[in-house]
Amino acid sequence: MQYFSFTQLDLPYMGVGRNLAYKKQVFVENNGFNDHNHIKSGDDDLFIAGLNSIYSIGTHLSGFTYSKQAKRLSDWVCHKRIHLITSTSYPIKVHFLLMKFFTTQLLFYGVSLGFLFLGQFTLLINNPCSDKMDDHIMDR
Repeated sequence: MQYFSFTQLDLPYMGVGRNLAYKKQVFVENNGFNDHNHIKSGDDDLFIAGLNSIYSIGTHLSGFTYSKQAKRLSDWVCHKRIHLITSTSYPIKVHFLLMKFFTTQLLFYGVSLGFLFLGQFTLLINNPCSDKMDDHIMDR
């Protein structure tokens, strides 16, 4: 969804090679991967980012692909490093928006965890029902 959203903003920056389809004519007219031969991975990302905005995106249920997730943390970290190598070639506006997205996620999870733990802590200390519970127990 993130890739599609950026494309809708005329900022295509990434594509997953195993799930891309384009005509040979589009590939040839845009020099294929020739402009990205110096990068070890991510040629599909940079090819998509270099396309003119006259091209559109589309989805179809039969076009989805599924990949196995990394089973070890080290595999996941390696995969993320490869993405970071490619991301250095993205336009500055895309860098800014991706950093904003990442920061927002970090804040959301940080604040959520903070409220979760602080909420539990304050309930233990300042439980407004604690006096009533004591009175109820004492009445028995």
